[in-house]
Amino acid sequence: MRRAIRDRGLKLLTDLHDVNAYERIIMVAHSLGTVIAYDLVSLLWAERRNALVVRENEPAFEKLRAVEIAAHALAGTTERHRDDRRRAYREAQRTFRLALRSGGADGNARSRRPDEEWLISDLVTLGSPLTHAEFLLSRNPNDLRDKIVRWLFPTNWPQFQKIQSEQRKKIEDRPGRPPPEVFGPPDGLFSYFLASPETWSMHHSAPFSAVRWTNIYDPHRRIFQGDIISGPLASVFGNGILDINLRDLRGQSSVFSHTLYWAITPGRPAPHVEALRKAVDLLDRPDSEIGWENLDRQAPADITRI
Repeated sequence: MRRAIRDRGLKLLTDLHDVNAYERIIMVAHSLGTVIAYDLVSLLWAERRNALVVRENEPAFEKLRAVEIAAHALAGTTERHRDDRRRAYREAQRTFRLALRSGGADGNARSRRPDEEWLISDLVTLGSPLTHAEFLLSRNPNDLRDKIVRWLFPTNWPQFQKIQSEQRKKIEDRPGRPPPEVFGPPDGLFSYFLASPETWSMHHSAPFSAVRWTNIYDPHRRIFQGDIISGPLASVFGNGILDINLRDLRGQSSVFSHTLYWAITPGRPAPHVEALRKAVDLLDRPDSEIGWENLDRQAPADITRI
């Protein structure tokens, strides 16, 4: 059954790319659907090998290096600067993804065939059990870490790989001395030198070099208040994920809220729905324009139903 669902999802996403009628795909998933959506993003990225190729003489290569640099800045940040560097990283993800569609961000870059485009911009997860990945996707925490290290589960930011001696020799042996930016950050890249002339590819476990991931969850209390199924994901799959804690926005939910992420009570504020709208971001804006810090907050004393 899981394979059948996965195959149908991959066919749909492939058709949406290949029909040459769309500029962007947003994936929004709830509950067990978040596991399926995560699988689909990961598998589609690994299958669309032509979409992962960039050339040094096109804008996409500069954007690739920019998102790799932003990822290293986020990886090495302190708690004090984490929000700012996550925002910069997510904006770099968006800019790079725009460069992977035909014509790039402004339509003036290289034309890409449908099979060379990557259009998924965002993964939005609601009430995700992926917070329990240590026993949902693996046997224990050590097994999960081992699978992540072996690139079986893509992370956000993606795993870095250093340029090895054989690859470095291929780059240095080509005609003309390559500029320093070709080699990128010394501590590793999401990409590798594929072939001359000056062609690179992202590795198979790097979909979140181009896909923003926003996770909305509702912390539980006493099992039946809030959503015990949900939880934060940044600590599991990487600090590039923007976790939105609904308790911070509207106080502790007084009922089981797993199916209430899009529910509206007439006459009452709905900060959770505002968070969902910002996560979907139909206008495709950078995070600095979305204004996550301006989410309306409802005083806990006002919470009576959700």
